[in-house]
Formats: sequence, C-alpha cells, structure tokens
Amino acid sequence: MNPRSNDSLSEIRALASGLVLPVLLIAAFLACARAKLGPTEGAEAASPVPAIAASTDQALGASAAPAMAASPAPVLTADPASAPKAVAATACSGGSYGYSDDYGRDFFWAVVEGSRGGKSQQTIGTTDERAQRAISRALHQTSGKFLYLRLDDRDYIVRDAATIARAERVVEPMQVLGRRMGELGGRQGKLGSAQGELGGEQGKIGARQGRLGARQASISIQIAAREMRGLSTKDLERELERIDAEMEACSRAQSLLGRRQSELGERQSILGEEQSLYGAEMSRLSKEVEKSMRELARKAIESGKAVELDESVDI
Repeated sequence: MNPRSNDSLSEIRALASGLVLPVLLIAAFLACARAKLGPTEGAEAASPVPAIAASTDQALGASAAPAMAASPAPVLTADPASAPKAVAATACSGGSYGYSDDYGRDFFWAVVEGSRGGKSQQTIGTTDERAQRAISRALHQTSGKFLYLRLDDRDYIVRDAATIARAERVVEPMQVLGRRMGELGGRQGKLGSAQGELGGEQGKIGARQGRLGARQASISIQIAAREMRGLSTKDLERELERIDAEMEACSRAQSLLGRRQSELGERQSILGEEQSLYGAEMSRLSKEVEKSMRELARKAIESGKAVELDESVDI
C-alpha cells in the first residue's frame, strides 16, 4: 500500500470517528421517543369533560347523576379530607344546583322531589349529612315535593304547595345558569379532546422526523466513504434528496398542526373567560337566593307551615 493510500485510509477513519457520536445520539433520541410513544405512537386519550370547581364562597353546579338511593351529598372538593361540612346538594335523578359559602352555616335549605323510599331523588340547595338524613327520612314516608329547612339549629319540613312554588321560583335563575355552565363545560371538554388528538398526530410526525434524521446521517457517512474511494454516490444522493423532501413535508405538517393547536388554545381561552363570568354570576345569584330563602323560611316557620322535625312526628 502506497503512502497516498495510507493517507486516504487515515482520513476515512477520522471522518467515521467524528460521525460516531452524532449517530449514537440520534439512535438514543429515537429509543427515547419510542419508549414515550408506546404501542399507540403517542395517541392521547380524549380529555374528560372538565368539572366545574368552585371555592367554598362560590356557587357550584353539578350535572345529572344516575338514579340511586338517597345518601349524604358527596363533597365537591378535590381533597375529601378537606371538604367543608356544608356542601352543594347533588341530584340522584336529574339536574341539581347548590352552593356552600362557609364552614359554619346557620341556615340550610333544599327543594326536594323524589319517590317514596328514596329510589329517585332530585335536590336543589345546600345540605350536609344531617340534612340528608332528614331528607331521607321524609322520602321514606311519602313521595312528592317538599322543602327542607334548618334555621337556629332546628330542622323543618314544609309541604305547603304555595311555599314550595315560591321556593322554586327563587332558585330557578340559579338552575338555568347552572345548566349553561354545564353546557359550556361540555364544549371545553370537546376542545380538549381535539387538542389531545392533534398532540398525538404531532407525536407521530416527530417520531418520523427522528427516523429520517438518523437515515440522513447514515447516508451522509456512506457518501463520504464512497467519495474517498472514488466511487459513484448518485444513488445515495437521490435517496438523500428524497429524505430531504420528506423532512420538509413533515415540517410543513408540524407547522399546520401547530397553528391548529394555537387556534384551539385561543378558543379554550375564550370559553374559560366565559366560564369565569358564569362563576361570578353564580356567586352573585347564590347570595340573593340565600337571602330570599332565609326570609321564606322564617315566614314558613312563623305561619306554622314548617313542621319541626322530631323523632315522634311524622313528616
């Protein structure tokens, strides 16, 4: 082997040594990408419909729940251990809306409609475990509508039709707004699902780009080696051009998906602002309802239409 051949071989070895690290890094990136994407190649599950959370001084909205026996109202907080004693009432059948504004309430109320035995129940108002026990007891004796009240630490049941009708008129605006909040939450959930699907597509394209990048590096090494040996590289160059074109197509697709994600994000932001306005309105309404229901309760008690609960009294 002549000195020139030795020099050429040394140059090829140096070039290959310099490319080893980039190739290893690309291979490691691809391995990580596959591990993260898993068998579904990054497809994300549809986002659940977000719940309408509220602090204890805000109005809460609850969506329809399946029929079940009357039980204490579930606590609408992220951490059950930190739940307040007074919670928004929920429905065992149909929609329900309520609120809780502090931990030491002196007034509870609930408009209740249910079947005898408590198999089907709809409750609108504020309740705690004590209130739910009284409501359950009333439903086990008879069906229909009634008004539960607790004022000055005394429990009452009102079955007077006129008083109940008045209470329903008082809470109607809160019910209407609660339904709107629920519908808006559904729209937010659909947008979240669409964003998840776009994210899955972006993940697939990203993985494809990683594989193409690794192939580009490999072909570049082969071209350099052939050129050093004076061999033709036309077939490799054509493949490299094809890969370059595919990489550009992937970049355009990623850019399009990015714009769509941005559009969805803007729509989510608009819906979030609308939901915030609804929350503020629900808070205002809840205070008005609280005031009106307290006045209604006092009148019902003074007129004798409210029957105080006692273990010896049928309700």
